[in-house]
Amino acid sequence: MKPMRLCLPIIFLALGFCRPARLKPEVPAAPPAWNTDTLYKVFGFDGQRRYAYCPSVIREGDRRHMWFCGNEPEGQFSDHIYYLAPAANSPKMVLAPGDPGAWDNRHVCDPSVVAGEFRYAGMTYQYAMLYLGNRADRYFNEIGVAFAHSLDADQWVKYPQQLVKKTWDSDNDLTLSNDGGKANLAWGVGQPSAISLDSQGKLLLSYTIGDQDGGRLVAREVDLTDMANPILGAVVKVSNTVNGDIAFDQGRKNIYMIGHAGPNPVSYPAYIPQAVELYKSSYQDFLAGAGQWQRILRLDPTVTGFPRNHNACIARDAYGQVDQPDLPELYFTISKASPDVAPSQDTHAEWTYDIYKYRAIK
Repeated sequence: MKPMRLCLPIIFLALGFCRPARLKPEVPAAPPAWNTDTLYKVFGFDGQRRYAYCPSVIREGDRRHMWFCGNEPEGQFSDHIYYLAPAANSPKMVLAPGDPGAWDNRHVCDPSVVAGEFRYAGMTYQYAMLYLGNRADRYFNEIGVAFAHSLDADQWVKYPQQLVKKTWDSDNDLTLSNDGGKANLAWGVGQPSAISLDSQGKLLLSYTIGDQDGGRLVAREVDLTDMANPILGAVVKVSNTVNGDIAFDQGRKNIYMIGHAGPNPVSYPAYIPQAVELYKSSYQDFLAGAGQWQRILRLDPTVTGFPRNHNACIARDAYGQVDQPDLPELYFTISKASPDVAPSQDTHAEWTYDIYKYRAIK
């Protein structure tokens, strides 16, 4: 993707420090050793100028439901959301950009699916999908929500407005700097991840912000029980990591997060990180924006064999709980790098995006 415009892999932003109490990654001196025999490819649009990345996975026993971001039509950067059913070989497109004039008429991406009870337009839906969207005439991203009665729904019903808007009031893009006449614009808000708080309409929503205060991961409680009156709680900064996906363990003792990790590469594609890392922290500390993260594992080229590893998620149940937090099941995106790819129409790095699965075994 073009850097931070298409809601494809996010460039690491200058980090902002706006809250004295915040969760900080605490990296152990020597990360644990893991067996990589469970690393394998889940899906990719092989042989096409198309990308598959940014998965969201719900487990039902041995079945796995996966949503991800792909482009339509082939060869164009236009993000749509696809669904891959358990044991299926090909996905179906279930969420498309809106009509002309809609707030999400350019891209829809970064799905996060969660179960509950959500009333909208006279119907009660069992599932909500939080997603990133943006406009064709603007750079910034915002967060929306759509609903469905089943995980395998052919189409999701969109709430027509943004659920979480960008952090500045103006309708215009926010210019952060101007380097040699090339404007550096604020990324906005996106990359949502949602877990249930009450198995009904209350959710804990985390997402990335990129604005004048830098890049950071934040969380807030939201109540989508009645979409005639959605309630958004206070924003709490929880990490300097961006593009994080969250899950919780039984009893909500800990919260788990997988997100992009530095350092960023310098070769093409420099906007895609080399590694993702999985962390855990006290659930209560996370809610308060205080405490420390403990790194569990790192997926980088030495583990996966791929030069770029990004846009990852944790396999969870429909409410956000992970089954074996000490042996996590992770999904992430890989990409080739220079000299195997180059920024031209037929050789973009994006055309090499595939989704892989990794199950940790000590």
